[in-house]
Amino acid sequence: MVRVEKIKTKKGKRVLVDRAPKTVENDKKTLFCRGTKTNEIINHAMMDLYDMKKPLTTKMDKHNPYHLFEDETPIVRAGAKFDTSMFVLGCNSKKKPNCLTFGRTFDGQLLDMAELRIIAYQSASNFEVCISLFSISNTR
Repeated sequence: MVRVEKIKTKKGKRVLVDRAPKTVENDKKTLFCRGTKTNEIINHAMMDLYDMKKPLTTKMDKHNPYHLFEDETPIVRAGAKFDTSMFVLGCNSKKKPNCLTFGRTFDGQLLDMAELRIIAYQSASNFEVCISLFSISNTR
């Protein structure tokens, strides 16, 4: 049986309230990290995804020796450290060229993963941005 003591400080009460279940949950944060080797295609694809989800992201800039299909504990630990529930891992190897691995974690456990291979990639910066505002004309 777990022994629960009374919280004596206001900060402790705030922490417990933040961790408690809510009727409307907070937005999910995503951890972007690079594997042992990445190339330019993977870096640009991850940056485009990072820019789309910008305020709810954490990015690890250095290369990390994460091999998800062998051992998932390092990425789960990193997700708990940065308080993220989703992750994107980019890697490039001879057997798995240009792979992005998407995954979800919950309560310190890995729920599921999906591995996608990039074959033909066009960066978002390659497209011409055409923003046209509706002009209101006085036709009366």
